[in-house]
Amino acid sequence: MAAINAQNSIVISGQREAIRAVCTTLEADGIKTKKLNVSHAFHSPLMKPMVADFERVAREVSFSFPQIKLISNVTGKEAKEEIATPEYWCRHVLESVRFAGGMQTLEQLGVEVFIEIGPKPVLLGMGRQCYSEHQGLWLPSLRPEREDWQELLTSLGQLYVQGAPIDWVGFDRNFTRRRVPLPTYPFQRQRYWVEASNNNSIQALSSASHHPLLGQQLSLPGTKQIHFQSQISKNQPAWLKDHRVFESTIVPGMAYIEMGLAALATVTQTENLMLEDFVIRQALILPENGEPKLVQLVLTLQETLSMI
Repeated sequence: MAAINAQNSIVISGQREAIRAVCTTLEADGIKTKKLNVSHAFHSPLMKPMVADFERVAREVSFSFPQIKLISNVTGKEAKEEIATPEYWCRHVLESVRFAGGMQTLEQLGVEVFIEIGPKPVLLGMGRQCYSEHQGLWLPSLRPEREDWQELLTSLGQLYVQGAPIDWVGFDRNFTRRRVPLPTYPFQRQRYWVEASNNNSIQALSSASHHPLLGQQLSLPGTKQIHFQSQISKNQPAWLKDHRVFESTIVPGMAYIEMGLAALATVTQTENLMLEDFVIRQALILPENGEPKLVQLVLTLQETLSMI
């Protein structure tokens, strides 16, 4: 087993006749095979004759332990101190590449963004086979059919959108930038103010009150309760039409609080007020045709003034 890339992607390596016999058996069982264009039977015992020379060269290299987490293709796990030794790289020549195991380790670590550093996005396809369906962001650095600069910038842009920290100073370091005056064309001017409603009946009622939600105080003999009455619709006050839930215009909770405090301030002639035990038992849905709703607010005098 030269490489275990995914559950359905295995690479075998060895003597030519033995490999041909294995492929014949697999194809007879309906298993697809593909010959790789390589110069040697890498990751197999056939590499043993060169290991001694390879190790001698490797001992001339000054190794350092990686400064970021690195997943070993030899073990499929996080690399340990042995990765900075010549012996480890000799093992790498002979043993299987455990790519699938490495991807499983990354999934366990919660890694969700992958960038392939290479001329073709081959490993991205293999990586997706090892991960849960539709999971992760898979970005190439280069593609043969696209301009290098275009592909790099596209992947960089997706990283930026995902919130990855980008060294923009380093990005611009090799380029000459100059300031240009903006704007270079007249902007399209468009108002975004909430326009007032043209419903005259609602405007006439509201004009008699200083508060657009509270309305006017009613004079009702024979009761100690204090009543206020107003009419509101999805267009009056105009900002109500912006508070929508599931395509319906609903009076927001802050409107009730504002009405209550405004009523208490009117009655007590003070703004030193405190609100307790605020409950909305049923949402007030306003008609979509703009028809006004009659709303009453009732204050009941107890030991202290309260609102019901």
